[in-house]
Amino acid sequence: MALFIYQYFYHHKQWSLLLVALGITLQTSAIILYGNRDVLPPLLTLRLNNFFLVACFALTSFGLISFDGKIRKKLLRLFIVSGLLFYAAILLFEDNFTIISIIRIVSCSFFYAIGAFYLFVNKKNTNFPSF
Repeated sequence: MALFIYQYFYHHKQWSLLLVALGITLQTSAIILYGNRDVLPPLLTLRLNNFFLVACFALTSFGLISFDGKIRKKLLRLFIVSGLLFYAAILLFEDNFTIISIIRIVSCSFFYAIGAFYLFVNKKNTNFPSF
């Protein structure tokens, strides 16, 4: 919420920060849905929760990669296609919670590993602060 408020009041309109904020918001929504899984219909909660988790991994990672404001179309295509494939795999194995957990872990590792690798390889070409 703080990033949304910062973007609104200071008129900086950096879309990469908005992607990171949207990813964190989706992650928070997934946690809230998981906490209320007894109250809400389980199939809807499970599908939305998994979609939000895969989307938050992709949005956060792509937002961090695009911190300098450049749109990387090849990476965007890769993130969209792999996000859809991960979600389709989750829908395919809806009944087996162990496989769903493994798919979530692999998707999180995949998106964050691509982001970390890209930032590590291109650390002189991006404006992302490095230590």
